Amino acid sequence: MAQEKKPFVVTVSQLNRRIALMFRGEKAFDDLCVKGEVSNFSPNERTGHIFFTLKDGASSVKAVIFSSVAQRLNFLPENGMSVVVRGNVKCFERDGIYNLYVSERHSGGEGALSAEFERLKKKLEDEGIFSRKRELPYPPKKICIITSPTGAALQDMLNILSRRYPLVKVLLIPTAVQGEYAPESICAAFRTAGQTDADLIIFGRGGGSSEDLSAFNSEAVVRAVFDSGIPTISAVGHETDFTLADFAADKRVATPSAAAEIAVPDIGELFSTLVSAKEYIGRKALDTIRRRELELDALNMNIRTGAETDGGILGDREPCEADTSVKGTGVSEIRRRDRGAQPHSGAYEGLCDSVQRRKNTAQQKRGVTRRHNTGKTLRGQCERGRGKHGRRITADRTLPKGGKR
Repeated sequence: MAQEKKPFVVTVSQLNRRIALMFRGEKAFDDLCVKGEVSNFSPNERTGHIFFTLKDGASSVKAVIFSSVAQRLNFLPENGMSVVVRGNVKCFERDGIYNLYVSERHSGGEGALSAEFERLKKKLEDEGIFSRKRELPYPPKKICIITSPTGAALQDMLNILSRRYPLVKVLLIPTAVQGEYAPESICAAFRTAGQTDADLIIFGRGGGSSEDLSAFNSEAVVRAVFDSGIPTISAVGHETDFTLADFAADKRVATPSAAAEIAVPDIGELFSTLVSAKEYIGRKALDTIRRRELELDALNMNIRTGAETDGGILGDREPCEADTSVKGTGVSEIRRRDRGAQPHSGAYEGLCDSVQRRKNTAQQKRGVTRRHNTGKTLRGQCERGRGKHGRRITADRTLPKGGKR
């Protein structure tokens, strides 16, 4: 039986070293001209080196321009610019990756991908897809989140939603957010969301390169956002990232965390507002009650004052005869007794008419009788003037003729 051959074991460093030597020994990698579109352009201000990605419709490669080369370039490349660069390919042993080290660069005009972006943007804009902006429900009862189930963006949104407004319901519709099949997956997620009872959709992902976000520049995805019967918030990438889906959404925010912040209110602030409103209503109600009490007290005082002035409050009273055998009995006493025995009417208008009428006639007529000290009864209409025995009759006493007691 043949002895099994043992596998040859190498370390990571040894493997990367072998790959680096392979690139160096292959003349095909020494002098290359590569055409592609510039993206992720990132100059290092400290070292002067320039890092960017060179891409086409299917692949990409990392590229580096050392500071010594960058100093003699006529101009710097920009994102979206199509270029032809000349250089060699080497393996960076520490990270085990290969880069295209550029020695020369030639401008090739505007990149095809950027041109397609602008063409599609203008087309959709002319159709009015970017102009419709609906009002977001506030606060929403149920939110659909369309994003990757494994991304950090999802956890950020869930944490913020549960902290700010734990009453809201959240439904996750998982989808691919980058790659060849991402546009189709995102469109299917929007169709699923439309069949739910959610009143708000948040879609998005974390930051990335323009290639990573390209699914949200798909015309199919943009139309799916526009066709959604539920208001949408776009949260794709970071603040500096823009996609066509951002323009089609009802609201665009810089990050997924920001989307969760604006989607729901802070329940603590709502509680404080309710407490303040309750206290305000209580104060206003108490002030109203106190003001009404003061008005009632003033009205009651006016009624009592008018009653004491005109000798009664309501109605015509039968004349009552005063007994002078009781010390201190007079018209005032009669009034006091009469008021104690006669209940007040509840008709305010009648009360006012009675008070005014009695004020007008108080000095002319008083329905009382007096006994003269001669023992004869003095009767009359209580008019100011002279009685039948030559004495003047006043409201509360009898004076002798001539006005002296």
